Amino acid sequence: MKKRVRLFQAGDLPGKNNRINFKQIKQLVKALRNLEAMGYTHKPVDVGNNAEAIKYCNDNGVCINLSANNLAHADELMALGIGPVSVTLEKDSPLKGVTTPGGHRVVVCPAVTTNGKISCATCGGRKGALCYRINRDYVIGFPAHGSSVNKASEIARGE
Repeated sequence: MKKRVRLFQAGDLPGKNNRINFKQIKQLVKALRNLEAMGYTHKPVDVGNNAEAIKYCNDNGVCINLSANNLAHADELMALGIGPVSVTLEKDSPLKGVTTPGGHRVVVCPAVTTNGKISCATCGGRKGALCYRINRDYVIGFPAHGSSVNKASEIARGE
């Protein structure tokens, strides 16, 4: 099994402001070719060649999750077909049975549903962590938490 690498824990895809640098993306994909790499992006897909750059990563084995602000936004991102989608859920969102308005199933991160008994390192068994699965047909949900929990919940509600 390849070593798992979580990208961009403090940041996003390389580039300037909202524009992804495609040359740097190609270098990143090349450097990660022997690893199971995954990250998230909040970069807008409608700026420059961002959608193409994100799709390039996913087509070449570097899983880039499109980060949705709410369930309706998750549907919009799923419709693009350029990569897997994750979504921020309200802080008190149910942990099971959540779907987007468009009918996409939302799977809440197992680290949340198991109170930390499952981590990114142990998630998904031999098939690999859920967030690392490029061609999945479901959205990964993360309930709002932390110091900005109320603001994140407002965003998840679409406010």
